Amino acid sequence: MKRRLVIMAAVVILGAMGFLGWHLISPLFLSNRVVEALPAGLAASSTPGAGGTQPATGVPAIKKGNLKDADGFHKGSGEVAVYRLSGGKLLLRLESINVTNGPDLHVYLSAHPNPATSAEVHQPGYADLGKLKANQGSQNYDIAAGVELSAIRSVVIYCQPFSVIFSTATLE
Repeated sequence: MKRRLVIMAAVVILGAMGFLGWHLISPLFLSNRVVEALPAGLAASSTPGAGGTQPATGVPAIKKGNLKDADGFHKGSGEVAVYRLSGGKLLLRLESINVTNGPDLHVYLSAHPNPATSAEVHQPGYADLGKLKANQGSQNYDIAAGVELSAIRSVVIYCQPFSVIFSTATLE
């Protein structure tokens, strides 16, 4: 009887550990793709560019940059740009991105120009724009009205559970 309880407890524990392990590790082997259209103010007249569709409406990017690898395992590429839409609303556009997938990746704006640590990402003035919609494709993120754009110097793809940087783009 005691042996049966030990075996059942071991099965339950191993099953829970397996589920948790798969939940945390499986994103590294799976990819998701989202292709969101440019917002109406930018999409009225778009033309193909070197890195994908680029707005050609006279609405220039306020800041832009290119995603780069954080290290040999956490990789990223694609273009990022911040736009001011009509009415003053700010928008971050990730264009043709390809980032190593991971659990609970978020898009951050950081005051550090090239953060390499969690502390650098979270310097005063950072903003979490929310969960990365997919690790591939093109996506739009609203920037809250209270974000001080002049203090923002980079875009960071950041894994919250493990406090790991997957990719960064210095904004210029």
